[in-house]
Amino acid sequence: MTKSQKNLIGVLVSFLIFGIGVFRSDLFKIAGRPSLTVFLSTYGPTWISGISLSLIFFFLYRVFKPKSFLGFGIVVFLELLLIGIYNLGPRIFPDSFKNTRISGFIRGLAMRDRPLIQFNASCACYDSVLFYKLKPGECTFGSKEFNNIYTINKGGFRASEESLIEPQLLFLGDSFTMGWAVGQEETFAAHVAKLTNLKSLNTGVSSYGTDFEENAFYIKNKRLGNRTLDEFYEQVKGNALLESYFPFKNLKSAIMQFLVPQITPKVSQVKINTSDFFKIIKEMRNIYSGPIVMTYIGSYYTDNAVIEAFKNDNVDANMHFVNMGNKLNESHYYYFDDHLNAKGHAVVGAELSAKIIELGIK
Repeated sequence: MTKSQKNLIGVLVSFLIFGIGVFRSDLFKIAGRPSLTVFLSTYGPTWISGISLSLIFFFLYRVFKPKSFLGFGIVVFLELLLIGIYNLGPRIFPDSFKNTRISGFIRGLAMRDRPLIQFNASCACYDSVLFYKLKPGECTFGSKEFNNIYTINKGGFRASEESLIEPQLLFLGDSFTMGWAVGQEETFAAHVAKLTNLKSLNTGVSSYGTDFEENAFYIKNKRLGNRTLDEFYEQVKGNALLESYFPFKNLKSAIMQFLVPQITPKVSQVKINTSDFFKIIKEMRNIYSGPIVMTYIGSYYTDNAVIEAFKNDNVDANMHFVNMGNKLNESHYYYFDDHLNAKGHAVVGAELSAKIIELGIK
């Protein structure tokens, strides 16, 4: 066997190691050793993928000699190009860019590396019932397109302490309601409070969703889950890696995106289980009989079909719907994040306020 053949085998083996580090995270879990599992699953994939990429370049150099410097230069250029796009793109790209295929590919890369506020050690803490909750105080959280201060009251909500006392409006929801990626006074909950002059409490928390899997689990088990403190800290450590940069981090994400693309499914392709949702609403009616205003905001775009499905299955005479599908467009979302920008929150706030005023809610 020639040296070139041996080096090519080294390239193939390095690719195999890279694949194990990226796609077989289950191999880093050791039964009965939670602490070791947390350490290995947090740092193992990153180190293995980094070392394997270095080995690939090493063996390619052994095969192609000086020509490999050209390949390495191209790789460095691509990494720097992605960094430039993330930092400068939102300032210079038109809104129409969000609908292009290349934008969709870059969004996929960005979402792979996106940190989560619910696993940011400064902003969130473990909760035995909810798994996590926002930590009272002030913290800073950001990603590629934003960086905001989050002020959390003693209830664990992104709202003032005063709002906890007899609010007239209560906002329930996930990261969209919380105001992911916008300032405290830019959330649609804040806009509604100003436009209606009603005291409002925003209880939205990132990933406190109402998707059909979570609803079905609650209806069957009458609990939200059974996640442990060790699992929470495993997520925190993994999230810390997402918040930091290491050489060729974007290239790693690009390779993964080529091999296993992340595709955001259209709402029409996703099951909408309204019956479970209304079962939970019925439970809420045991303690609250007043008006409920519901809306839906999608990721990157908002589909009319969701609210129409809920309206058609509604059995609650005091539940009202605001359809944002014909109000929101690409200009209301970020480029590389699937959440609303400040402009989008203002639109949602105005529409919700109009419905609340129409209903005469006080």
